[in-house]
Amino acid sequence: MITVVVKEPGKDPTTQLFNGDVESVQEIVGGYFEAHRLGPLTLYCNEGSFGQVLNLSPNIMDYCHPGQVIVGTVLVMDGDYGLRPDQAMWAIHTLKQHDVLGTDG
Repeated sequence: MITVVVKEPGKDPTTQLFNGDVESVQEIVGGYFEAHRLGPLTLYCNEGSFGQVLNLSPNIMDYCHPGQVIVGTVLVMDGDYGLRPDQAMWAIHTLKQHDVLGTDG
């Protein structure tokens, strides 16, 4: 098990223990996924997360593509590895800054 950060729409990001396999990523993000950069880390989201999937709620502004909103649940980890505590805290802070709803948490 590895430590990752998961951010659901309208909720604060949290750390979770994660299996680390493809099926687990698909379960969290709701199907096929794509990877994006979140600074030095990797953010995984549903492959329709730029609006092609209309039934997913807005979540965060895309870190690398200003003006784009990622919808649905996202997962952050360090490539195929878990996050160290300092990386998890950075990811949580960054995701909160990019939250489209501005949760207080």
